[in-house]
Amino acid sequence: MRYPTRRYPFDAKYDFSYRPETYWPETPSEETVLATVKGTARRDLARQAIEQGKDTPLGAIDVEFALAESLTEPDRREWGAIHPALMGGEYLPDPAEHEVEIARIELASTTGDVIQVLAHPSRPTAKRPRIRYRVVDEYMDEGSEYETVPKSSSKPLTFGQLIDLIDLTRSVGTNAYAEDEYNVGLVESVREYNYASGEEAESLRRFVRVTSAFYPQLEAYFDERAEHWCRSIALERLDEELEWYPDTTPFVRLPRPVPPARYRPDKPIFCRRRHPMQPLDEIDRDAVELWMRYRAGLDGFSLEAVRAIGNEGESHSVRVRATWRQGDTVHEAELENCAGALLPLAKKSPRGSELLERDLADNAVSVELRVELALRMGRKARAVELLGELSKVDPLQAAKFMEWLGRGEEAVALYREVATDSPMEAGWGLLRAGLADEAEQAFRAASADCDALLGLAAVARQRGDAETALALYEQWAEVVP
Repeated sequence: MRYPTRRYPFDAKYDFSYRPETYWPETPSEETVLATVKGTARRDLARQAIEQGKDTPLGAIDVEFALAESLTEPDRREWGAIHPALMGGEYLPDPAEHEVEIARIELASTTGDVIQVLAHPSRPTAKRPRIRYRVVDEYMDEGSEYETVPKSSSKPLTFGQLIDLIDLTRSVGTNAYAEDEYNVGLVESVREYNYASGEEAESLRRFVRVTSAFYPQLEAYFDERAEHWCRSIALERLDEELEWYPDTTPFVRLPRPVPPARYRPDKPIFCRRRHPMQPLDEIDRDAVELWMRYRAGLDGFSLEAVRAIGNEGESHSVRVRATWRQGDTVHEAELENCAGALLPLAKKSPRGSELLERDLADNAVSVELRVELALRMGRKARAVELLGELSKVDPLQAAKFMEWLGRGEEAVALYREVATDSPMEAGWGLLRAGLADEAEQAFRAASADCDALLGLAAVARQRGDAETALALYEQWAEVVP
């Protein structure tokens, strides 16, 4: 059996080799008769009238009116005056002789736009007649145009071939989007475009309806694809949430200034580089310059360790205070959180990293900041030494640094050590180490934290249980502030 180009987990439920004997049966069925009605609303009303044998919910609508292939212009205006949605399909072009609808795509837009897949015999009297296909919508007179794949066949399409035609047909006329990725296909491209335009995925679940009088499984198949698409979007959101929670982005190396020994107050402080580097902001530049002036013996300068308690919890930073004289004027400056700004001095500066680390140690800067500075300066051996000190006072932070250094066993041991006091952080660390069972225990121990649900979703995701992961993610989304 030949499967469609796009494959899905539920494909085994469908017979893609199914092929109708003909698109022009001698005795038309109820569905093939209804397929001749252009308007979606009238077609639905006619189906209800046939099935129920009584007046439709909208009142006493004449069955002959409902079954009319097309409406006259006065009737169309009167019908559309009730509600714009009733106009869906009414502006489709008239079919050619012997041309039949083999598939229909209905959009839940304001005007209920419809796209048709039509088949007609190229030369009925030929020895080997072919069936030609075309796709039309309600805007053909405004320049809409489609390129079908395939354009023709010697016999009716199989179910799989029809799906490929729907998925591979390209919009090439005025109906084409500026972004070419949305021009291939008649179903997913519509959903993707509306989703990219800001619509919620859930609202697009039933936005596209695909039906056929000749392929009874077509509607169910595309309904399952819609469910799969919504599920994929939800999983993408979950994965994006998990990718950045918590943030484990490696440290960024900064551009280097001129070495302190070559510093001159009237010269630029940064070396020229062959490749562009991440620029420093004004405060960072000032901090670098102040340190170099201090090292050159030009000014008074001090470093001070700061521990601040704020809304985000406890944090560490370095404060720089400096004074310097220019002529008869004495200047003063105080800069916060500029430890990272001092890092460029380490790169290819004579003894720069040793001098900077000594200055920080002499001024009682925390071990955590000294480890971070050593890592950013590329001094991994020194960072590992300092981590021995840090693990005694802050094992959780030491575990994160060990993880970043690729020292997995030491990191896991530290995460296990802090699992009781910091279950959420330990859970994420253990999960990144591939220890899903231990991570689950840690997250369950942190059940009072709403983010524990997200952690459990991540555990389920790692185990390949997408359904549980999505259910937990939805619970988390409902309770997260």
